[in-house]
Amino acid sequence: MYLIVTYTLITFTVEVLTLKRMGNNQHELFCVLDKPYLLLHNNLSERNIRNYVKKRKISDSKRSEAGRRYRDTFASLKKTCLKHKISFWHYLKDRLLGLNNIPLLPATNEVSR
Repeated sequence: MYLIVTYTLITFTVEVLTLKRMGNNQHELFCVLDKPYLLLHNNLSERNIRNYVKKRKISDSKRSEAGRRYRDTFASLKKTCLKHKISFWHYLKDRLLGLNNIPLLPATNEVSR
């Protein structure tokens, strides 16, 4: 009985402290209301890495550092092409053959907007 009461008191105390801390940080928590263009979730970020995580799990991440960098670079390039509705394979062919028919992709900070 003593353990249950102690657990309940500790849980209650933690909840009260959490609510107090949230109350003290209201201006930070609700600043998104002043900026309606900000998303209230991180689903886009989660979606951006989903394919990468699947491939990492399949390969068991037992690759060299150089291999990891190449994989990350190509995964990022593929995702950027997809966001700009450009065929990844056409873009690679264009770059590797030096055709330069497809314009350069924007920098990372331009993509996120």
